[in-house]
Amino acid sequence: MGVLVSILLILIYTVLVGLVITYVSTVIGTAIMILLPLIGAFVAPGWMGELLSYELISMMNGAISIQNIHILLAIWVGFLSVVAYTEFISWYLGEVCEEEAVTAPESTLNHKDESDPDGAAEIPPSPVETEELLEEEAPEERSEIREIKEIAGEWKRWKEERRPSDGEKE
Repeated sequence: MGVLVSILLILIYTVLVGLVITYVSTVIGTAIMILLPLIGAFVAPGWMGELLSYELISMMNGAISIQNIHILLAIWVGFLSVVAYTEFISWYLGEVCEEEAVTAPESTLNHKDESDPDGAAEIPPSPVETEELLEEEAPEERSEIREIKEIAGEWKRWKEERRPSDGEKE
């Protein structure tokens, strides 16, 4: 078995596992990642042993050698760490989102009808009620908005006064 065949097989294996983990499922990808070499070892033990023990690099006069099994283990570590991380984050975010959904206060703008104690039919507030609720919650913010609108109106009037008439040139 040559170096190119060895590298090509490992590359195909890595791409296959990566695509399955990314686009199908992390569980199925992990199963394929572990079972594919095991099935290969049961079906063709001599060929699989030769593939995994093929020496890619030898350093220090053979004292340190890197074989395909080392590359395979590095790939496993990389993929398993990504899978464990994504599964943990998915679980954690699911727990946090459920907790926030339970403890989130109801909005005053999304109030319920008093005649419906179960809250089955939510009635959205009318525009007048919405305006009243906003004024009750933050009257100082409403006054700031009014001031900004007044300043914008004054600026528009000033700009219109400064605009040259049709007969004049700028």
